Amino acid sequence: MVDVIEPKKDTRSQDEQTQLVSDVRRILATPEGKRFFIWFFQTFPLLRECYTKNADTYYFLGQWSVSRTINNLLADAVPDLMVTLLLREEFDSERTKRS
Repeated sequence: MVDVIEPKKDTRSQDEQTQLVSDVRRILATPEGKRFFIWFFQTFPLLRECYTKNADTYYFLGQWSVSRTINNLLADAVPDLMVTLLLREEFDSERTKRS
């Protein structure tokens, strides 16, 4: 029998959520903030295969869960951010191939 772990419910008030989103927008407005989030998602990718047929699965699922939480916060702060980053990465990749 498998234990089901319920996701933690977000207990922040609307005012706290609004403040958090505002804080993330200010962080992203700095070059350091942008570099951090790019590093974060390169280190803890959302689109990673987590299942390894061994105990590493739990480790990767934990990383994925954190990435998903941060991604959701970023999506609230800047809805088109991930699309912009993905398009930029694709553009940079294509530009490198042509060079």
